[in-house]
Amino acid sequence: MGNNHQPPGYADAEAQAREVIRQHEQLRRMLEDAGAKVRKHRHRLRKVLDELELLISMIRAYASGEYREMPWRALLTAAAAVVYFVNPLDLVPDFLPLLGFVDDAAVIGFVVESLREEMRRYQGFLHQDEPPAEDHENG
Repeated sequence: MGNNHQPPGYADAEAQAREVIRQHEQLRRMLEDAGAKVRKHRHRLRKVLDELELLISMIRAYASGEYREMPWRALLTAAAAVVYFVNPLDLVPDFLPLLGFVDDAAVIGFVVESLREEMRRYQGFLHQDEPPAEDHENG
């Protein structure tokens, strides 16, 4: 989160995210829209979209109260990436096939790199209740 080289449009997305985070219904709709957009374009940007899905999951878990270990700044940064992704008229409009997702990928990549440790902690939280893998050689 200390990276000062923000992609164009990120600051606007962050400002919108500030408002969206405070409005439960707006947040819910944004997350639904983001999930639908991820599913629609999964084949094009698998890795970026997998990371975006983890960001969406993190925000959803925070909003539901299931996961509260996320600092406010991390929540805001993650939500800004989702706002930018959902906005069809960002720096490169999404109606331009594939090109419209290049800027989305850049913003998501910036956010993922900024939140790498936070995302790792969240993944640990998700897997904390999983039973350990069985040792098939000795069992």
